[in-house]
Amino acid sequence: MHAQARWENNDYICYGHILNSMSDPLFDSYQLVPYEKELWVLLEARYMKEDAISKEFLVNHFNGYVMRDDRLIMDQFNELERILGHFKMHNMNTDGPIIVSNIIDELPPSWKDFKHSLEHKKRGSRS
Repeated sequence: MHAQARWENNDYICYGHILNSMSDPLFDSYQLVPYEKELWVLLEARYMKEDAISKEFLVNHFNGYVMRDDRLIMDQFNELERILGHFKMHNMNTDGPIIVSNIIDELPPSWKDFKHSLEHKKRGSRS
């Protein structure tokens, strides 16, 4: 199966799972959204504003994010930026050094040498 066909199949399956988990009124509102990603973005935008525990979710989502070697590093970085963008939507202050340290800690295994060099520089600047 070619990559595009595999992606379309996975998108279709994910879309079905999302729709199948909805209550009837939600299903009626969102069933005509054509793609999983678009559906997810719409639902996320709707509930991020309404959910009282969304700030805790965002912090947990950011802190629990794990970068992987099987995905492009820039795609994963963009995901992290999107999560941090949601922090701003909720007027959540973020400490730059903590964010950077968290991202460095979550670099995928193939970035081990780069990660160690960054950690070494960080320790050297504290001395």
